[in-house]
Amino acid sequence: NFRPSFFTCKTVLLAASDKAYKIIDISQGWKEFISEDNLYIKHIPGNHYSILRDPNVSYLAALLTCENQII
Repeated sequence: NFRPSFFTCKTVLLAASDKAYKIIDISQGWKEFISEDNLYIKHIPGNHYSILRDPNVSYLAALLTCENQII
């Protein structure tokens, strides 16, 4: 039973904006391992699959290209 330790670096969570279910925890469970001060959530248009297809993948690529500007 692997249990990751608490992560203290700034972290960006890239999350699909279209969900098939209602999310109660916006951090999707990550706040258990990363402090809220270090967790940045960026929503990408589309769902789990369509974020990797045009036109949404262009938005994702732009975020990844400018990753230092996200946080």
